Amino acid sequence: MQGFDPCQHDSKCLPLTKGYRCECLPGYVGQHCEQDYNDCLENKCQHGAECVDAVNGYTCVCKEGFSGLFCENPPPMILLQTSPCDQSECQNGAQCLVMAGEPVCRCLSGFTGNKCHKIVTVHLLGKDAYLELSSAKIRNSAHISLQVATDKDNGILLYKEDHDPLALELYQGHIRIIYDIANYPLTTVYSVESVNDGLFHTVELLIQNHSLSLVVDKGSPKRLGKLPRQPSVDHSTQLYIGGIPSAVVASGLRSGPDRSPQAFNGCIHNVRINGELQDLWAAPHRVEGILPGCHSCSVCAQGACRQRGETGVSCECPPSRSGSLCDQKTAPSPCQSSRCIHGLCVPKASSYSCQCAEGYTGQYCDRREEPQACRGHQCRHGECRVTGSGEPSCHCQPGYTGLACATDVTCQGEAVRELLKRQQPMNTCTSTSKIHRVECPRACDGGLCCAPSKSRRRKVFFKCTDGSSFSEEIEITLECGCAMCPL
Repeated sequence: MQGFDPCQHDSKCLPLTKGYRCECLPGYVGQHCEQDYNDCLENKCQHGAECVDAVNGYTCVCKEGFSGLFCENPPPMILLQTSPCDQSECQNGAQCLVMAGEPVCRCLSGFTGNKCHKIVTVHLLGKDAYLELSSAKIRNSAHISLQVATDKDNGILLYKEDHDPLALELYQGHIRIIYDIANYPLTTVYSVESVNDGLFHTVELLIQNHSLSLVVDKGSPKRLGKLPRQPSVDHSTQLYIGGIPSAVVASGLRSGPDRSPQAFNGCIHNVRINGELQDLWAAPHRVEGILPGCHSCSVCAQGACRQRGETGVSCECPPSRSGSLCDQKTAPSPCQSSRCIHGLCVPKASSYSCQCAEGYTGQYCDRREEPQACRGHQCRHGECRVTGSGEPSCHCQPGYTGLACATDVTCQGEAVRELLKRQQPMNTCTSTSKIHRVECPRACDGGLCCAPSKSRRRKVFFKCTDGSSFSEEIEITLECGCAMCPL
């Protein structure tokens, strides 16, 4: 029935062939999502603490003297009046310890600073949560990095609001940059890596020299280069983390057919702007639905924390830690973190050295020994090698050619304008309009392949011979370039 929605607590009503089904928000159960699930049934509160149920979570109310997320920390020892911790300035539930005669604050998860007064990890919940960061220290060349953990498919990670807006978002489990938001079609670039596995992933955005670069987990950068103008970042820029205010949604991201912005649900950690760690709790504007720390995953002492549904979490430990919570130290070999590239790692006490293979040199055996004949011979995008006749010759990197490897290898694409077809059982579907795209059929020199170098996603509408219709988002090639051939 039109307008009839039996689903409660903002749940989504999904029509079925016979009836309907309610898709509940986290924390609610029941046919109509009418019940608040009692999370205290499987609580981890310790030392006789009282469990207080909340929506999609719970809080442990500790007995006097106990502290910690699960009241796992026993009361501290009563210190003498002469203890350096008598005048402790530790904040946010931090514990004061005396080390080498000096008071030291041991912070709870999510806090940092000598007084534990800064918050570097937040958990965003709900559909309207966001943080606003000050942009006073951002310059035209900006390096923004953050770590994110979620099992959701979509959500805004960062939005730059000014006359030249830009968005960094989680889209279908991948990271994408949207630039030139005021125009359509969008200018976008996507990460190859998917990040919605519940683990922390590092996302970096670099604004520099008329280009935008996206790097996920220190992988290969994805670039939007040759932009018509340098993306601006100045004193009027507003930066939003994890979501955007409703007024910004109305004026910016909702003006195109494939833009459906929503708040990020998950954990955000270590936001850095030009290398400077940001205090997320010092944001000038903050809304409900944001908690300090990464809840449930904060039990891991070190390593990566992974959500395991109803069974809780598991901790994936780094080489120097062991135990179910990564709280036990192990004695790692210094060669576990070896940076030797073309050589053998030789442990020396708590350090190591690299024994280079023949033909390589450098502290990490990362440089080829330059032959005598190559000295003074310049190879711009390659390396100098000696031929059989003893002459120096440049061995070019893929995509470059010429005596000094200074010339780009290019290939010309062919413009095509045609209707797209989709074959279905007993049915043929054709796009409602002709689609402009570029094909890359030609070959390149040097064993390279002519392949798409620039593309964008576009929603295409199809009409079928049986009278039905549907839409599909496809990748449209815009430019071709020479690249390594696929395996």
